[in-house]
Amino acid sequence: MNTKTETITKTTTNFKSIRIKTETKDKIDKKLSSINKSEEFGKVNYDRLIQFLLESITPDSIQSLQNSTITWKLEEPRLMKLWSKMNRKTTTEEWKEMLYMGKLQDFIKEHSRIATK
Repeated sequence: MNTKTETITKTTTNFKSIRIKTETKDKIDKKLSSINKSEEFGKVNYDRLIQFLLESITPDSIQSLQNSTITWKLEEPRLMKLWSKMNRKTTTEEWKEMLYMGKLQDFIKEHSRIATK
């Protein structure tokens, strides 16, 4: 009596989509294309590349990434709060007046997270 048993393994993979710009996708495709040129290794896919990058990122890289997103709109309230803490309580009007008169140039150059000239 010949009996054949088959084992079917059901795998569930959850895929999610992420929104990226076309330019970013093109850069990733180009990089993956160059990575996958060699026949000696298995193919690297999007998921494997992203996992590798997430594991490789350093705290300094994260800080640099965060600093690159700072705008003056975000920086001004922080600087005003710091000025008030270091000197005296300042109203928004007083802050704007000092800012427009150029009295805060040295303070901003010293304490701003945005590179100033």
